[in-house]
Parts: sequence; structure tokens; C-alpha cells
Amino acid sequence: MQLMPLCEILQKVFALENVLIDTLKYMESLSNNNSIISNFIQGSFWQSKLQKHNGRTVLPLFMFFDDFESGNVLGSHSGIHKLGAVYVSVACIPPYLITVLSNIFMVLWFHSADREEFKNNIIFKPIIDELNFLQSNGIEINTPVFKGKLYFELSLILSDNLGSHAMTGFTESFFSNFPCRFCMIQRDRLKILCYEDETLLRNVEQHNVHVIEQNISASGVKE
Repeated sequence: MQLMPLCEILQKVFALENVLIDTLKYMESLSNNNSIISNFIQGSFWQSKLQKHNGRTVLPLFMFFDDFESGNVLGSHSGIHKLGAVYVSVACIPPYLITVLSNIFMVLWFHSADREEFKNNIIFKPIIDELNFLQSNGIEINTPVFKGKLYFELSLILSDNLGSHAMTGFTESFFSNFPCRFCMIQRDRLKILCYEDETLLRNVEQHNVHVIEQNISASGVKE
């Protein structure tokens, strides 16, 4: 497993000339535009997250996770070279920066077999600790345009369906009895249900019980 320190990455990126000032100006222009929503920070979800930061300068982070096979990137991702990778991007940097691949930062890299053996709690703990630190403590920035603390908040975890199930501890078999991470619908009923049944939606209390029980056949939850 290899961890690339996210705190150091972000500190170096926002110390670069014009990166922070352009980002702050872009965020200000977005906040002043009430007619068109073109960025995540204009939505109500981000506004609700900002309320707990009491006027701090906070930037949203998007985290991506997927497996790939280094010897065959278009293959089944099931060989001995199967690797897991976690990437992070800053969701509110200006368009001329967000479209550059080098502004998507690899932060964690591991052998997929290790995740199967040691489980998510061990594999993802280093990046979880860093994200918690960035949220509560922030990083020191000292530039001509900004001196002080810059905070970051994990806002979205992005992945394909299998990757989302893998990272969040749900079943990784879509032929299992409970194949959905959003609700408790059984596979046989899933084939005929045409409308959402709100009584089946998962909730925090129920999920906590399922995590303790770790009965994947009865809940679809692995860990």
C-alpha cells in the first residue's frame, strides 16, 4: 500500500502562483450567480455543509475509487496485477484547472487482494484520517493574496456501481439476495418492481445494525 500525503499535495498546489486567488474569485462568481447552477458549491447540499464551518474558507473535495489491472487495463480486473486506486480532486477550482489531468491527485494505491484480506477499515484508514484532519484542522497557506488556514470537506465519493459497493462495504455480487446499496429490496422482487418503495430504503440506524451483524445474505452488508 502506498499513501501520497494529501495535505502536502494540497499545500503545494495552492501555494502555486494564481491557483488560490483564481479559485477564490471563481467561487465568488459562482455564489453571485443565482440563475444557473454550474458547479457543486451552488447546490443546497454544499450550503448545508458550510454551516458548521462558521465562516472558514472551505473547499469541497471529490474522491474517486476504482480497481484496475496494470498488466491489462481493459481486462476483467481479476488477475494477480489487480490494483485499487483512490484519487481526489478539488471540485471548485476554475474550469481551466479542473480540466487538467494533473489536477486529479492519486492519494492511495494498494493491491486489491490486500483489501480482501485486511478489509476496508484498515486499507482506507490513512486517507480517512487525512480527510478528517483537513476538515477539522486545515492547512496553513502563506501567499501574497491569502495568509491563514484553508479547510477541505469531502463532499462526494464517485465510482462505478461495483467500486461504490466495494468501498462502502456492501456486497460485490449483484446476484446476491440484497444487491442494492440504497434499499433492502430482494433480487427476485427487483425484477418486477416499477416504482420506488420508500419502506425499503436503508437508513443509518438499520445500517449500523447490519454492520454489527455482518450477515451479508440477510442484509447485503459485508462490513
